[in-house]
Amino acid sequence: MTDGESKIFVYKYKESNLFPIGRVFVNDLDDWDLPDKSFKWDGQSHSDFVLNYADGIISMRPSISEGNHTLKFRVNDNFRNEEAKAVVTVIVKQITDEAVDNSGSIRFRGITQEEFIAPETPVSI
Repeated sequence: MTDGESKIFVYKYKESNLFPIGRVFVNDLDDWDLPDKSFKWDGQSHSDFVLNYADGIISMRPSISEGNHTLKFRVNDNFRNEEAKAVVTVIVKQITDEAVDNSGSIRFRGITQEEFIAPETPVSI
């Protein structure tokens, strides 16, 4: 297990309760062994986030401000007696009522998800 870094992008819109946004990430070849791991803050906790020490789930308080928030954690593999550090950057953007009212969606036909994201795949419209 080695140190890891991740980013979580959150659109905040009229949330009124604590809600999960993602999990602490470290590089770990046997990442399936979640029950063997424990998670803790590296230093002081952040007042706008809550960490589940058993599974590494990060939850965000609805009172959080827009912006970039850097969170630091330590992950212990209690079975293998290893420790790694994790840095999670949470990017919070506020969504306005106007943005929600003007939102829409689009569907593509005749292309797979993999083809859509592959840079070399030509798309005809």
